[in-house]
Amino acid sequence: MSILSSREKEIYNSIPDLIEEKVLIRCYHLTDLDLLFVKRFHGNINRAAIAIQIGTIRYLGYLPVLWQKTVPQELLKFISNNLELEHPILDLESYGQREKTRTTHLQEILAYLKFCKWQPLYDIPTLEEWLIEKGMEHDKERYLLESLCHKLYQEKILRPSISTLESIIAKVQELLIKETYQRLSYLWKEDFCEKLDNILEVDLKKKITLHRWFCNSPSGNKSIDINQMLEKYEFLVEIGVKSWNMSHLSENRKKQLAKFVRNNTNTDLKRIHYLRRYPMLVCFLWESLLDITDIIMTMYADYWLRIMGKTKRSLDALLLHTIVISPRLGTFKSRVFY
Repeated sequence: MSILSSREKEIYNSIPDLIEEKVLIRCYHLTDLDLLFVKRFHGNINRAAIAIQIGTIRYLGYLPVLWQKTVPQELLKFISNNLELEHPILDLESYGQREKTRTTHLQEILAYLKFCKWQPLYDIPTLEEWLIEKGMEHDKERYLLESLCHKLYQEKILRPSISTLESIIAKVQELLIKETYQRLSYLWKEDFCEKLDNILEVDLKKKITLHRWFCNSPSGNKSIDINQMLEKYEFLVEIGVKSWNMSHLSENRKKQLAKFVRNNTNTDLKRIHYLRRYPMLVCFLWESLLDITDIIMTMYADYWLRIMGKTKRSLDALLLHTIVISPRLGTFKSRVFY
């Protein structure tokens, strides 16, 4: 699965062309301690390369694969001034021509910055567990990818390639489906699953699917509209929705799954694998119960306000009709007949 476009991947795999001055000062400016570390290495090119790697890891939390070729000229000048070089470094093509040299340098840099190298066998299981909890709140791929990058930066783990992280997010999306299904496992009985499947079938009396029936909103707040909503409420109570324990899922997760069901047809929903479909339908029915309860209360309030307003207008008209003028006193006098 590819979350990012080709252009976005290029951005993730290179040092930005324009780096703000405050970022240069915060990440690339060499402190006295940095200078002591950098000057342990021989040659101006080596020292400039080490300084840039230190600043880039501080800034991005990773080193682009071909970082030597993407270093902006302004950054090279900034580092050259920091190192007080007589002649500024113009390019780093000659740095680390031996892979062993680059590897050794990187290990020393990581130890200096107290960063750890990416260890798939150790890091992936821990991060997957963290991402599942994160995904229960927001399961959007881009959000999870950005959260994962931020997590690695906070934990001071050198970020691997963006493609590696994309594959982790793809796997987490599958794990989220299984985790959601597992958290509602107390519901999965054969007769209950049949009831869920029936939600997507056409009801012979209503001539539409129960799924669409629940999605339809009332057109007004007349007694017939209230009765229709009460019918939906009673149906949900009868199948036990009110007694479900939905505390295992976050509010946002329930709303997301319910929204997906509302926005798709019963035909599309039938094609979805049951591991996804059943939790979605459960969340849909749960959120429908909450929404219908709120709608009924609002409709009742509006209905009684309308009735009270109509009654008041009738009473005012009656009082106006029964007022007569007393000829002797020249004042208004009312007679109300009961």
